[in-house]
Amino acid sequence: MDILYPSDEMLEPVAQVLKSYGTHGEVLISLYSTMPEEIDLNEPIFLFYEGLSVPFFIQDFNLKGSTKAIIKIEDIETIDEAEEIVGHKIFMAFESDEDGLVCPDDSSDEYSTALGYIGYTLVNSTGPATAKQSSGHGGTPVGTISGISNFGGNICLEIGEALYPYHSELVITSDHKAKTLTMRLPEGL
Repeated sequence: MDILYPSDEMLEPVAQVLKSYGTHGEVLISLYSTMPEEIDLNEPIFLFYEGLSVPFFIQDFNLKGSTKAIIKIEDIETIDEAEEIVGHKIFMAFESDEDGLVCPDDSSDEYSTALGYIGYTLVNSTGPATAKQSSGHGGTPVGTISGISNFGGNICLEIGEALYPYHSELVITSDHKAKTLTMRLPEGL
């Protein structure tokens, strides 16, 4: 496609940076529904800084499972630089056709929203209230959300080795300042 500075309307989110990985600026990313073969390493990816899209190139791409990858981004050389982009969405430019943008299967709004909760503490509102819970809604802290999985539209929050279903109807409240997500989880989890 050879577009270095496409319009923001041509940019589609394809992944999110989960955490730094290694000592030379590598990062662990969670892929949306984009398949690794759709990521052209000769084309730039884009990160937003202060509202502006900034192009970068991927130097190395190693798939980890079906939804995660470890990547090395050109010009990000240290752990500190990698930490600066944790939580950022990664965008790619897609060409237009008569029907609109040609892009990978769109990750649902639910999935995109769930990705924003990585690093938050999941609180189950059906459990007894504890002194640790500060959201005011009571509940039992379950753990820190480390990733998101999408199993054919069934979105799950990853906490350790366990998976918890995510749907906006289960959310009671989210506290962005305290980084807590309070949900009413189905019984038996």
